[in-house]
Amino acid sequence: MAKSNGENGPRAPAAGESLSGTRESLAQGPDAATTDELSSLGSDSEANGFAERRIDKFGFIVGSQGAEGALEEVPLEVLRQRESKWLDMLNNWDKWMAKKHKKIRLRCQKGIPPSLRGRAWQYLSGGKVKLQQNPGKFDELDMSPGDPKWLDVIERDLHRQFPFHEMFVSRGGHGQQDLFRVLKAYTLYRPEEGYCQAQAPIAAVLLMHMPAEQAFWCLVQICEKYLPGYYSEKLEAIQLDGEILFSLLQKVSPVAHKHLSRQKIDPLLYMTEWFMCAFSRTLPWSSVLRVWDMFFCEGVKIIFRVGLVLLKHALGSPEKVKACQGQYETIERLRSLSPKIMQEAFLVQEVVELPVTERQIEREHLIQLRRWQETRGELQCCSPPRLHGAKAILDAEPGPWPALQPSPSIRLPPDVPLPGSKAKPKPPKQAQKEQRKQTKARGQLEKPPAPNQAMVVAAAGDACPPQHVPPKDSGPQDSAPQDSAPQVSAHHCSQESLTSQEKLPPSEFLQVAEATWLVLNVSSHSGAAVQAAGVTKIARSVIAPLAEHHVSVLMLSTYQTDFILVREQDLSVVIHTLAQEFDIYREVGGEPVPVTRDDSSNGFPRTQHGLSPTVHPIQSPQNRFCVLTLDPETLPAIATTLIDVLFYSHSTPKEAASSSPEPSSITFFAFSLIEGYISIVMDAETQKKFPSDLLLTSSSGELWRMVRIGGQPLGFDECGIVAQIAGPLAAADISAYYISTFNFDHALVPEDGIGSVIEVLQQRQEGLAS
Repeated sequence: MAKSNGENGPRAPAAGESLSGTRESLAQGPDAATTDELSSLGSDSEANGFAERRIDKFGFIVGSQGAEGALEEVPLEVLRQRESKWLDMLNNWDKWMAKKHKKIRLRCQKGIPPSLRGRAWQYLSGGKVKLQQNPGKFDELDMSPGDPKWLDVIERDLHRQFPFHEMFVSRGGHGQQDLFRVLKAYTLYRPEEGYCQAQAPIAAVLLMHMPAEQAFWCLVQICEKYLPGYYSEKLEAIQLDGEILFSLLQKVSPVAHKHLSRQKIDPLLYMTEWFMCAFSRTLPWSSVLRVWDMFFCEGVKIIFRVGLVLLKHALGSPEKVKACQGQYETIERLRSLSPKIMQEAFLVQEVVELPVTERQIEREHLIQLRRWQETRGELQCCSPPRLHGAKAILDAEPGPWPALQPSPSIRLPPDVPLPGSKAKPKPPKQAQKEQRKQTKARGQLEKPPAPNQAMVVAAAGDACPPQHVPPKDSGPQDSAPQDSAPQVSAHHCSQESLTSQEKLPPSEFLQVAEATWLVLNVSSHSGAAVQAAGVTKIARSVIAPLAEHHVSVLMLSTYQTDFILVREQDLSVVIHTLAQEFDIYREVGGEPVPVTRDDSSNGFPRTQHGLSPTVHPIQSPQNRFCVLTLDPETLPAIATTLIDVLFYSHSTPKEAASSSPEPSSITFFAFSLIEGYISIVMDAETQKKFPSDLLLTSSSGELWRMVRIGGQPLGFDECGIVAQIAGPLAAADISAYYISTFNFDHALVPEDGIGSVIEVLQQRQEGLAS
């Protein structure tokens, strides 16, 4: 599908073409100790007799197929400003990805400065993290002999990769040697996948911007995260994406879709090289780089958009279709695309404005996958789930950064006195109760909760306790994102017993829970950036050991950062229990200071009271829930739609009310705002009612089921949610979100493990009954 017009950009030789010269064997390349000296970034043009030829700014020989004509240059002052901004982002990458990802996306759309493009691609793709996680792995693969069946195929393909680029112009030169090393290493890293010819141009583009080891790990990320399954033996993933592209085309350009359908042209005939090579052998080189900048940031959505734009402008009008009367003419039109539609500025603008979202792609993927299974059976190659860009990769596989973050950590609220330390005397319990009564009578809280202490409140007679924390401290946030303790505002609402505020007496809107809860930020690694520990990590390392000491934990996770709520009275037990695995910090004078066991000696070990729990039935409604994230900047624009869909677009049947002993479904909605991140839990069927243009993106492919024990609140003491839900599930290494509404106590558990969850809880209940 490469273009025939040489001005449009570099392409590989056609099937019948060849380059003269003998093939040099690279299987016995230079010694590993000296390979770094043969930098991929060097020029081989002199070695091949091109010393007198001019090279364009991309490294292509002027006048060759790869070279471009005069291009519009970015003013030097603007370029320097962009470089300065990108340097700041790269030097504070975790902070920018956590809080200003939208700004990164906009800057990728404007184009990454050439001097920083290679480094930026490594950060965006997660290749830098993979390299740090696997020190010495590439060298180990590089020194291995490799599988002969792949080595011969790789060698035959080397001279076809951008033969008019200064790096690859010389057979057996530095560029081809490094390309061989990278591709051979991948066949050893993923022997079950081996080598696919389309990987060669991908690796070659990477080598133009970074050394071999970094290029290898970026290639791994492309093959496993961005385009999983594209390079497997059966090419099933690319066939599925061809059907997805064709279906999306019907919405983008009905004229082009109708023409291709009438001509019975299979998508594989025109999109295979586009997608598998990420347009590196199709577009002018300036356009290739801009597309790759956006691709590394936003994922395969960009590849789909580029393909749709090309199809729309090549076949999207009756006049253009009229000129393509048959299959041959249509395919030739797609092979010889107009230079205008591939021009950098025009193409990028069209791609950015095309309204095709990740959600639409994933929804269409499910449809096409179902059709595939109905007609062809199950996929033979099981690929990992596709991740849509840098943010999704970071969320799914954060860190670690060994040099910066040596061990896990928990950060304590700064203004809370440690147990055992001197603190202001508290009023007697009787005085506290009297104060609460007075507050309730006035219908408002006289005094807001102390900074960084989460007060759990609930509407009277309702199952909807908003968990509120006062506004953040006014200190600078961008320069030191963790100089202040985390602030949490969450609202969990179960419609089992939803009561409108009109029915509540004005003086009884709020009931204050007995306990004060502290917000702890659980990060998998300490340092300047917060890394999410994840549900499984918290289940194993936090909830399980605390459950052994009968300590209750409420978990609030946004898939960006993970927080737990613990009762203030349990803080000493928390510190002592978690100090072995986690570094625990608190803020003193704006700086994190380690907390040791000696700092909080009182109250540990805790006396274990005899358990006398009430045995309740276990219930698990059939409906499923999904965990979503929402861009905070879009919330004001969609708040009305959000509320309308959740609460007014459907009515809850009376038979599903809380009075039912065994409800078939629970309409549950959880909204959490944690340090700028918005996390939403909602019923999977409810999610389908949202308009497709809402920027709701799934943070995880998992679906969750609700479990509950009994028809009354279990409470947070030894006989309650810890003993009956948290403890048993944590001991069984089962991840769960513990969400209590103070009317019923619920836990969200992964759908695929619902059977084992019910079994574990039933065994626990049977043991208590006996």
